[in-house]
Amino acid sequence: MKRTKIDLDALASLSGLSLSNSERLSFERNMEELISFADRIKDFNGSSLGKEPFFVHSEKDVLRNDVCRESLSSNALLSASAEKQHGYISVPEILSDKGADK
Repeated sequence: MKRTKIDLDALASLSGLSLSNSERLSFERNMEELISFADRIKDFNGSSLGKEPFFVHSEKDVLRNDVCRESLSSNALLSASAEKQHGYISVPEILSDKGADK
């Protein structure tokens, strides 16, 4: 497969990163290793595995059965919460887009 040289400067610019020379060399090596690994996966012949599913562990069904049970009502949850607003539980904001480039 013909490989194209990866333009790390353009990739870093798109990602909003500035790379030092040592970081650039490290990323170039990592990208080459990643592409080489992907090439090996592409050439993998899985016919020796057979048609049966391949499991890493011996257990075939590790999921539990669904069981319906009674849950708390909305009123019980609201009465137990410290902060309420407009009939909903209010929680502190932990994610924000303030300062994000637009």
